[in-house]
Amino acid sequence: MNNQIGKNELFANENRLTYTKKIDSSKALVAVARYIFQNRPYDFTDENDVFSQILNNPDAQKINQIIDSKMNFGGLKLSYLKKYAEEHSLELQLGNEFRKDFLSSNLHIFNSNNEAISFDKSEFINHTDYVQNNVFAQIKYNKKVKNWSYGFTILNQMIHSDLNQNKQNGFYVSPLANIGYQNRKIGNFNLNAGRKFSTVSINDVYTNYIYQGNRNFKQSNVNFAVLQDCNLGFSYNVGEQMSQYLNFNINFFKSGDYLSNNMIVNPNYTFNQTILVKNNSNLSASLELRKYLKPIRSRLSILSSYMQSGYENSVNNQPLIKTKFINWKAAFEMKSGWTKFINYECGYEWAFNTISSKVNSNKYIDQKGFLNLYFTINSQFRIESLVEYYKFGNTAQKTTQFWDIKANYTLKKYNMSIFIQGNNLLNSNSIQRYSINNISESLYTQRLLPRHIVLGINKNF
Repeated sequence: MNNQIGKNELFANENRLTYTKKIDSSKALVAVARYIFQNRPYDFTDENDVFSQILNNPDAQKINQIIDSKMNFGGLKLSYLKKYAEEHSLELQLGNEFRKDFLSSNLHIFNSNNEAISFDKSEFINHTDYVQNNVFAQIKYNKKVKNWSYGFTILNQMIHSDLNQNKQNGFYVSPLANIGYQNRKIGNFNLNAGRKFSTVSINDVYTNYIYQGNRNFKQSNVNFAVLQDCNLGFSYNVGEQMSQYLNFNINFFKSGDYLSNNMIVNPNYTFNQTILVKNNSNLSASLELRKYLKPIRSRLSILSSYMQSGYENSVNNQPLIKTKFINWKAAFEMKSGWTKFINYECGYEWAFNTISSKVNSNKYIDQKGFLNLYFTINSQFRIESLVEYYKFGNTAQKTTQFWDIKANYTLKKYNMSIFIQGNNLLNSNSIQRYSINNISESLYTQRLLPRHIVLGINKNF
């Protein structure tokens, strides 16, 4: 049992200055300057016996994790826009972005009487300075000719990084292209492909452990890295959304390098190490069918999606484990369009999850549904009844139901409304979620607010 007490603060200041100069009816210059400062101190205390086992000292009963995190960002971007015709344009951008992150952390251990316990904390102290400067130039071009449209974007970046005095420089080109066709009878399609580069964040590069609560520690074995991603996508739709409509999307995503983890697992605690792994792919697709059912004046939607991802990670410094995860969803929704005093919405979704690797294979099903009723008594008085149902995983865990009711009365003369709302009327005390990865199965229980009534006023000025 963990007794956790945390103090998390955030101070943020953002300033933005924009200047626009219209050269003529088809050309313009836009300059944008931006500055952001964030300061986020964090102080967290957890009462458990984790360090009594790590240090082999039974007196170690409390963990105090202190983090100081600051970020400064400054950027300047100059854009030139040229509009040749209604759907024919060119945009040129030139700019510079500077970002400086600082993260320090320290960890203290106490006994049950709040007396400090000395130990070698070299693996639990961080002082990380991370500076990035990105000089970029970008060109965007879009044109439409009759039913055809096409465009491309080319982003050129010169990235300089300084991670604790370890400096690196690199030049990167990120192209993106798309082509589309629109036809009211046969439908609309769009094909796009691109490549982009992104850098790791301050949370990916600190080298010693930070305690994150729930008996979990995290650190990184990754230095500064630029991650390359490539994507290919296709979309097609036809019909009118309010009567009869079909929409289909498919996307393929591939990473040259990506962030994964090495989990050092102990029955009572876990050390999570961020590592850099090569070659990850993801395939996703979705299908939506809509049909207006005239006899019952309702719209029926059939929804489906598919996602397959492959990744690699490690356990206890062993060789990488290849894992494939598949998620397939099937759902329906119905929504009425009645002109009388009652309308409804309802739907149900099944999510079939499969995970397979050399060390573990498993399947589970998540389900959720809803039924909403709307009663319009008159132009001023409206009642809403919202019911939700959840069941996560296919284990013998309990289902969860929610029922909320809201009555709203509008006083048009005073531009205000009065409402009374009953939340969690079935008095569900918790909701359970089930998840699987290639090394563990987890069942999370989240406590809920008990049944309660809210009375309020909304006023428009």
